[in-house]
Amino acid sequence: SQAVHAQWVLPNGPVAAWVARLRKIPFVISLHGSDIFIARRNRLFGAVAGWVFRRAAVVTACSPDLRNAALALGAREVHLLAWGADPQIFNPMHRSGRFRQENGWTDETVVVTTLGRLVNKKGFDRLISAWAGIAARHPEAHLVIGGSGPQREELEDLVQQLDLQKRISFYGQVPWNKVPEFLASGEVFALPSIKDVKGNMDGLPTVLLEAMGCGQAVVASRLAGIPLVIENGINGLLVPPDDIPALEAALESVMDPARRQELSQAARRSVEQTYNWENVVRVIG
Repeated sequence: SQAVHAQWVLPNGPVAAWVARLRKIPFVISLHGSDIFIARRNRLFGAVAGWVFRRAAVVTACSPDLRNAALALGAREVHLLAWGADPQIFNPMHRSGRFRQENGWTDETVVVTTLGRLVNKKGFDRLISAWAGIAARHPEAHLVIGGSGPQREELEDLVQQLDLQKRISFYGQVPWNKVPEFLASGEVFALPSIKDVKGNMDGLPTVLLEAMGCGQAVVASRLAGIPLVIENGINGLLVPPDDIPALEAALESVMDPARRQELSQAARRSVEQTYNWENVVRVIG
């Protein structure tokens, strides 16, 4: 059997609906985040999204917020579904690889990575502020921020104000084929997501699952779809969003090698056993 599977209700949904009708096959819409928030703020976009939802055979959402928003826009039923990562591609094999060597990091360096578009909802400014205390207590720790975006200059200014230039690096845009190596080069992955002033926030960033597949100990915000895949204290640590002291305390806890290894192994198992694309396809199918 055939089906059309569209990511985002806008702008892809109307095209998916048209192709599915032309081919006389069902179509599936999977929601990620920003398109829903735009649809809820704009009456025309909201009407289009509702039209698409009512014609979709299946609608999936990766966070309760997205699910509720889709229902409010006219979807009949929305399945809450966490994403996955490919454990064969995203794995810990690059842990002591070229990336660490090029940056002069030894086996003793505790590398914390984060990756995403440099915009307010990612909470990178909160992470930088929390890192000041970590840097003071742990000279072996280094934070690497991957990604590009309009907040880059503001974040660099904050790093200078806190005198953290030697303790935080901006990697810039990470090519998609380098993401596994970038993530696996670190022992810890930080995801300090927040809800921005317009109410926009991530659904469930795929990079979180990819970092877990790479065997990183995760410190993330208890927000949106993140608690769907992170069980606090088991396969990662969850902190209240926009709580810098709590974020710093969680980062402090993963500076302990035994705790870090425990969370790392559990995160990797989560992707191997549950949060992988084979399981996602099985659920949607």
